[in-house]
Amino acid sequence: ASRPGRFEIAAAGTGAAALLCAAEARAQGRPFTLVFAAPGPPPARPGLDTLARLRADNPMLDVIVCGGPSDSWEEDLAPKLDSSDRCLFLKKPLDPLFTLRFTLFLAQKSRAALHSLAQSDSLLAAAEAARRAAQEQCRLLFDNNPIPIYACDQTTFAFLAVNQAAVQLYGYSRDEFLAMTLLDLALPQDIPVFRQRLSKLAPCAGNSGVWRHRVHDGKYLEVEITSHGLALEARQAWLSMVMDVTGRTRLEAHLRQTQKMESVEQMAGGIAHDFNNLLTVISGHAGILMAGPPSSPKAADSLKEIS
Repeated sequence: ASRPGRFEIAAAGTGAAALLCAAEARAQGRPFTLVFAAPGPPPARPGLDTLARLRADNPMLDVIVCGGPSDSWEEDLAPKLDSSDRCLFLKKPLDPLFTLRFTLFLAQKSRAALHSLAQSDSLLAAAEAARRAAQEQCRLLFDNNPIPIYACDQTTFAFLAVNQAAVQLYGYSRDEFLAMTLLDLALPQDIPVFRQRLSKLAPCAGNSGVWRHRVHDGKYLEVEITSHGLALEARQAWLSMVMDVTGRTRLEAHLRQTQKMESVEQMAGGIAHDFNNLLTVISGHAGILMAGPPSSPKAADSLKEIS
């Protein structure tokens, strides 16, 4: 169309010429919106193959089949053509005014449909671009996060993803991680408690706790795990953040021991003070008795022992 309401018309005397016209129009970005066709006399109908190829190249193409007054659509053409709402049958003789108006209506309808389809494609492309950008941003935030993070399957506990900070903390390579499960990191005696705690959680619930994890060199770390449920690659997974609290745990243990020692010292000091009070009373009374009138030698010896 050169402008609204005006359309270019191409004529072809053979099927090959029609296909060539359609190909050139598509290459120029001006695909046909409507085709008039006379498939030829029965029973061969040689134009049917051309129509099928035109519709295959452009499913949005409207087709008007013009036949003679004696053509039987139901028994002949209709079973061989795509009898959808984009394929219509007209019998000769055709009314020129009706045909013109009908043609313009179909062409404008097709153009509007193509415009709507182009807008939908543009919106879909924009949505897909936004989705990919969001995925890339999430990937960058995950991979470059300084906090160790991993995702594992909620059923098998197999690792699905792990970031670089987790690789550095545990010492395993990314490939080694993805061949392991979360249970491979845990101490054997911790696994029953671990399973029991997770069995009580809803799939999307969050949980946290301190666990002992084995690192690549065989040592164990005290790690605080904070996990949240999410869907990852059509699987229910745990997304977990890891904090190494080995130093903090040792410091807390030392602090508890120090507090215990302080409590013992305070208790010992209190006992010593109480004994000192008792000894002061005994020593005072013994001194008074020894400073009094002389007593028998045996009593004097007992007072000395008491003092």
